[in-house]
Amino acid sequence: MMTSDGLYLLFYGWITASVATTTPVIPTHDNGTPPVGTYLAIQIDDNWDSVGRPAYMSSDPAEIEPVLRDYKVDLQIWETNGDGSLLLLILEALDTYEAQELFAASGVSVLTHEGPTAMPRLQESQWKHENMMTLHLAVARGDSGNANYIEHVEFVNNLGGV
Repeated sequence: MMTSDGLYLLFYGWITASVATTTPVIPTHDNGTPPVGTYLAIQIDDNWDSVGRPAYMSSDPAEIEPVLRDYKVDLQIWETNGDGSLLLLILEALDTYEAQELFAASGVSVLTHEGPTAMPRLQESQWKHENMMTLHLAVARGDSGNANYIEHVEFVNNLGGV
């Protein structure tokens, strides 16, 4: 079942294997010393907003089948000490067949994005070059439970005899 940590690992693995193979990638909440030079940081928004109704995978109530629930989650990728070009490469790589297959197999879809946007900040007395991109994701999570269904439906003509 996909979690925030699972999303981090999915994007970390994909970015380091296919886009930024020599660039350090860290979680944004890492309290250690930041890498020297250009690096990427991934931040997962822990607000998982439920979307729609669950999808039941069986019509037999005696079977316990996975129930899929969809959530909207935001993921931010920060490029520090760079010019935003790595974020553009990531954005372009999202449209590749390999990325689409990887994310589909993981139950993740990139719905839309914002950025990349330059977001410089003052750190002590020096400006730090940062760029940020937000990916709006749809994430399908499996659960277990009894699948209920409607066994019988009766149609009634309520149109006044028409």
